[in-house]
Amino acid sequence: MKRSSKLANGCLIRFSVRQEAELFKKTQKLKIAKGKYISPSDETLNHFADRFIYVYAPTNWRPTTYPGVVAMIQNHILSELGMLPIQSITPLTIETHMSNLRKKKVMGPKSFSKEDKEVLTLSDKTIRDIFDILRKMFAKAVEWNVIEESPIKMQCPRVKNQETRTAWTKSNIKAALANIEDDMLYDLVFMCFFCSTRSGETVGITRDAIDLDDGDFGSIMIDKTLKRVKDRASKAIQFRFPKKVDTSTFTMVLKDPKNRASVRKVYLTQKGRERVMR
Repeated sequence: MKRSSKLANGCLIRFSVRQEAELFKKTQKLKIAKGKYISPSDETLNHFADRFIYVYAPTNWRPTTYPGVVAMIQNHILSELGMLPIQSITPLTIETHMSNLRKKKVMGPKSFSKEDKEVLTLSDKTIRDIFDILRKMFAKAVEWNVIEESPIKMQCPRVKNQETRTAWTKSNIKAALANIEDDMLYDLVFMCFFCSTRSGETVGITRDAIDLDDGDFGSIMIDKTLKRVKDRASKAIQFRFPKKVDTSTFTMVLKDPKNRASVRKVYLTQKGRERVMR
């Protein structure tokens, strides 16, 4: 029987019989008619990731999330899959990569001054986060007509139960405050403990958020937080502070809190009111 070949999705497909080639040809014509045909391309995952980060990331990732996700893409996805044509990546490619990640050692401070056998492998949460990024990247590749369908077919990796953090006791808090000599730092730490605010929320409190006539001793509206973010980050930014170093790629900003539930009113105690009025 005569062998036929056809170029599709960047790969040379060979057919053992003419009927298979004819069926393939009809399938491609049907896709064209329905507007679902994807032109063969040798675009690599490296190149697509640049587009994905530039277009999708600034308006969909929070400023504090942006640098971490970009680093995760570079260190744990592109380092292994970056040179592959995106149209050639299959479900087997993804499952193999996820399996390899479970054996991969951590990098950075967690590996410093340690022998190789002492360095831990990536945590379940990190592996799940990498999987979530891959799923979003390939979903966008489908939406942008780069590939016909996503190669992500496996289920999201599970995360084992993490240890519960131990809360500080009253004596722990008193001991911490007793060791603070700087008055401004004392006030900030005091607010964190007794108003249940995060550190960024505490230093992000502005005068317009304080109402000393509300309730018995006044209240503070927690509706912004102070963060250091990448320049390209744009989501949820309320105010950008002037840079002290022009060449820096980071900026201090006031931005929306972590999530909607974090926007809240905190009522002051008498001691809290005294601290605010100092």
